[in-house]
Amino acid sequence: MKRLLLAFVALLFAASAHAQTVANPHFVDFTVSVDHMATKLDGALVLTRYEMVSTAMTQIGALMWTQDLGKPVANAAGLATVALPAAIPITPEALYTAKITSIGPDCGGVGQSACNVSSASNPFGVAGTKVPAAASNVRVR
Repeated sequence: MKRLLLAFVALLFAASAHAQTVANPHFVDFTVSVDHMATKLDGALVLTRYEMVSTAMTQIGALMWTQDLGKPVANAAGLATVALPAAIPITPEALYTAKITSIGPDCGGVGQSACNVSSASNPFGVAGTKVPAAASNVRVR
């Protein structure tokens, strides 16, 4: 019973560690698609590149930016690491999440296996100036 409890606590900490917010990120890591090196019968690649789409909800609405990641080389475990640009084009102090889209020549067509989107990443953002939000419900009596 004690081992089961310890395993559960360790799993809880591992899950919360994955969801920690990262300030000023430099890299994105992801497990590549199972179609990363796959080819069709005619020899064409099933997957040609990845895109990272980052979104945030703010007081002014939804913010989004897209970064072409190309087709990075994965390590033996299937993990790819891509350096992010030095100046990430996101609003300071907004919390974003990223999704990786697998893109291939048949996206939107019959062979949609190369067009799938990952689940969302941990939250991240860029530290910077944060202007306080405006007051609301102002009423003079």
